[in-house]
Amino acid sequence: MNKLVIGIALGAFLCAAGCALGQLHHPAGSSAGWHNAPETPAQKARMNQIDRLDQTAWAALDAGNYAEAEADARQSVTLGIASGLGQELLAQALYAQGKDAEALQVYQAIADAGGVFPRNMLPYALLLLKAGQWAQAVAAYNKQLPYLSDGDMMLAHSHFSPDAPQPQELEAAIHIGLGLTGDFRGNHWNRGVGDPTASEFRKALALEPDSALAHYYYGHGLWRVGRKAEAKAAFQKAAALDQEGKVKAQAQKEMQWR
Repeated sequence: MNKLVIGIALGAFLCAAGCALGQLHHPAGSSAGWHNAPETPAQKARMNQIDRLDQTAWAALDAGNYAEAEADARQSVTLGIASGLGQELLAQALYAQGKDAEALQVYQAIADAGGVFPRNMLPYALLLLKAGQWAQAVAAYNKQLPYLSDGDMMLAHSHFSPDAPQPQELEAAIHIGLGLTGDFRGNHWNRGVGDPTASEFRKALALEPDSALAHYYYGHGLWRVGRKAEAKAAFQKAAALDQEGKVKAQAQKEMQWR
């Protein structure tokens, strides 16, 4: 099955989400940090149980045991939302198993509750795109775009209109975005198939082989895994393909700096 080996894109994109992300970067931490402290022993016990289930679901995702992760995450969500991590883990576990429609429903529930951080927007956008919901996919992608790490080139070269479908181009842009979030501890996209950044950029390049932007970011992914000669070749290709000059200029700088 040619699926993403899904993980959790838990990047530190918003200052306002800083404390929350601190909890997500350390799943052993208490979910109570998101809420007022439990008032009764029963409430405290329930919160502790949610924490334990979130931890075991997280570990199962890391190990590639997606059915187990789904079961634990479902139980966590049934007990209560708590930090919201259980919902995110559930969405990732469902998608890892190819249950796209169910995963999309969970992301939609998170969005409807107003609890979607930008870290959720890229996988959500990808699922919306696969479901043929173009305008919604663009909206989700556009919410993430300003918060991409080192994404200045993306901001300048990846604009999409809700009225002009470009599904292949958007899918490639989403994969680049996932690659750019790959430096963060919580991002487990493509776990087990090599460096996640190189893998995501490679997927973008496969979708858009004549894209200067895809070659440019693929060069970044290659450099991160120590494939320096290939990275320089990718930057050279990006420079050769660019017609406007902006990507070319940056690619040439990269070659000089590296």
